[in-house]
This record gives sequence, structure tokens and C-alpha cells, in this order.
Amino acid sequence: MAAFLVTAGVAGANVPLTMVSADPFTNTTSQHATELEPDTFAFGGTVVATFQVGRFFNGGASDIGFVRSGNGGASWDAPGFLPGMTFSSGDPSSRMSG
Repeated sequence: MAAFLVTAGVAGANVPLTMVSADPFTNTTSQHATELEPDTFAFGGTVVATFQVGRFFNGGASDIGFVRSGNGGASWDAPGFLPGMTFSSGDPSSRMSG
């Protein structure tokens, strides 16, 4: 009879958090200072992150934000927001979801 013991090790990384964007919108219909549901995509040293900005309490957001790093996250370009997608950034929709 053989017995196996499998344990998961704790990663010892001490990585600082880096703020790469802030909610610029001020409409009264959504909760501000919020950026959530992030996702990242990477190829080589290029990393692109996307996220909802200005979350509505019952779903959706004022806009979708994005930011890019060309050196594996050591530094980040200025963030951007999809233009002309919602009433906060120009019409046509009232909310975005990513």
C-alpha cells in the first residue's frame, strides 16, 4: 500500500501593488472611485489590462478602461477609456460591461 502526501507551497513573492488608473467620471448615477472586474492579457513583455470604471450598483459601468505596459509591468503607460461609448464619455449607451 502506497501513500502520497501532496502539499501546496506558499509563494514567497513580495510584490508591491501599483495603481495604474483612477475613475475620472463624476455622473451621479454610478458609484465612483471604483474600477473593478480587471483582466490582463500578455504577450512577451507587453501586458494590457482592462477594467470597468464607475460601477453601477445594479450592473454595468460608466466606461471601460485600459492600460498597457511594454516591459512586463515594470512601468505603465497613461490609462485610457473607451471614447464615445456611454453618456459619461459621449453617447450612445447608458452603461458598459466587459
